[in-house]
Amino acid sequence: MMWVYQCLDIISTLIEAISLYFFSILFCKTPRFSTFINKWIIIGGNFALIFSLTWFSELGGYKSPLLFVLFIVLLKISYKTPLYQCIISNEISLMAGTILSENIAIFFGNFIYGENMLVVIDGTSFMRWEIYVIALLLRIFTIFIFYIVCKGFIHQLDLKDFFVITFVFIMSFVSFMYITVEHLNLQNVVDTTIYLVTTILPVVFILIFMYVKNTVYLREQEQKDRIRIAQLNQQFSYYQEKFKDEEKKLRV
Repeated sequence: MMWVYQCLDIISTLIEAISLYFFSILFCKTPRFSTFINKWIIIGGNFALIFSLTWFSELGGYKSPLLFVLFIVLLKISYKTPLYQCIISNEISLMAGTILSENIAIFFGNFIYGENMLVVIDGTSFMRWEIYVIALLLRIFTIFIFYIVCKGFIHQLDLKDFFVITFVFIMSFVSFMYITVEHLNLQNVVDTTIYLVTTILPVVFILIFMYVKNTVYLREQEQKDRIRIAQLNQQFSYYQEKFKDEEKKLRV
């Protein structure tokens, strides 16, 4: 039975690694190396870190904060962008690829299986494999939705955006960590309804926040383009009139 969990974990980890790479492209924008090298630093490093800390350490749910820091290091190695943009990329990737999908999966697992959602295999506590499948499918879906919303994002995120996004992310991450520790480290089944709400609301807020910021930025750019066009038209009209005046003088 352990092989089922290992296969699901490999697939899930690979998707999470690809998610971090996709969002790094969207928000970091200035690669330090070629596309090929960056891709394998981020995807390969992400996969190796998650897999090793999951199967070859006793950290359990406590590995999440450590991975968060290590992923930022990978992004900073791969991109020349400011540190806060690397952090934002990591936060968005975790929200889309891990926190939301796993909290929803645990909520459904708790609703369907209740106290029987945890099983012990070879002395290790796991959630039922069906819950992992639900989380995997949700992970693909949520990453897709986030990517669709963010792929047209042109606005360059600044420090003000960083503080807003990070504050909201922390609220969601704390909720996620509590559930993870309760299930994996303490082997307790908790009522996840309130923690699901504290995950969904931050996700919705961040999506709306980023959409509004990008929309405002695009409108500002359109306004600037209109002003430039108007200025160019004025200059064209001015030189056109001057050219006509010069022609009249020559005729006289």
